[in-house]
Amino acid sequence: MVRAASLYEEMLRRGPASLDTYVNLAVLHWQATDFGLVAAMKLPSDFVGLAGERMNGVLDAASRSYLHGTEPRLSDNRGVGVGIASHRVNF
Repeated sequence: MVRAASLYEEMLRRGPASLDTYVNLAVLHWQATDFGLVAAMKLPSDFVGLAGERMNGVLDAASRSYLHGTEPRLSDNRGVGVGIASHRVNF
């Protein structure tokens, strides 16, 4: 998981990144904040802390990058979620 997140971050730095890249990274960060998963995978605490900090930033960057397209709208809205038109999925 740590390696995958690192590779997605590199893709964002190189830009332009696809919406899939943003969403996949945000989901990895979200999963890395789940206590059960953290314990089971023995994730490093520095990665878990960074994941918690980066999750909403990744969604914000995706929203800015895909603001005028027909792609799904991304929003943290006091939690993490992905919405398409009037439908919203929280995770």
